[in-house]
Amino acid sequence: MHAMVRFSKRALPALPVVAIWWLGLTAADATMTSQDDPGSTVPSSPAVAKANAESTPPVTIVVSTTTLSGGEVEYSYDVVNGGAIPITAIEIGDSLYGSQLLTWPVGATQDSIPPECCSSPTGWRFEIITTEEQPTTYLYWVRADSPYEIPGGHSLGGFSVRLPHADTLYETCSWTAFLNDGEEYEGVVQNTYPVSVGVRPPRTAAPPPPRVDRAPK
Repeated sequence: MHAMVRFSKRALPALPVVAIWWLGLTAADATMTSQDDPGSTVPSSPAVAKANAESTPPVTIVVSTTTLSGGEVEYSYDVVNGGAIPITAIEIGDSLYGSQLLTWPVGATQDSIPPECCSSPTGWRFEIITTEEQPTTYLYWVRADSPYEIPGGHSLGGFSVRLPHADTLYETCSWTAFLNDGEEYEGVVQNTYPVSVGVRPPRTAAPPPPRVDRAPK
């Protein structure tokens, strides 16, 4: 497994005023009344309609926690791809407004990441991304080659980090999933698997007990 710390000079995006105004609309705003002509209506922005239609992405990232000796806590992430396009990379703790994570994995510094503080699925690489503007970081996993993508209708576990203590931000932060067609999905980390996606969780549950047919009385 290859791990590294990468410094990002990415600046926070500046939303134009008109974009901020449109983001304030909801799906119920099918039309708006013109200020110049109260009797007329203006159709809602197609971008807003598309955003509302896609407000629930077909990707879910589920977190589980394990308390280790000495108070250390391991956060493990399972990626459930309920869509049709393979996933090539994920970010944990990054959002439109910047990185969100304050606690670094055990032993990790801006110069190195010890292998025992993190894990990755086969064929995936782990990085900790830092930015110049913020003291916070985010986690980044990317597949090394196309055979290791997460196909649509499949899920993958094995993404984990070990912290010196519990940090609930790792359980409630934002995530971004990158698809191999250039599109992205964003969401918030969950602690339960989606019921409607229909994708088998990465961790195999215990098989049900064998059926016993009773003889008729």
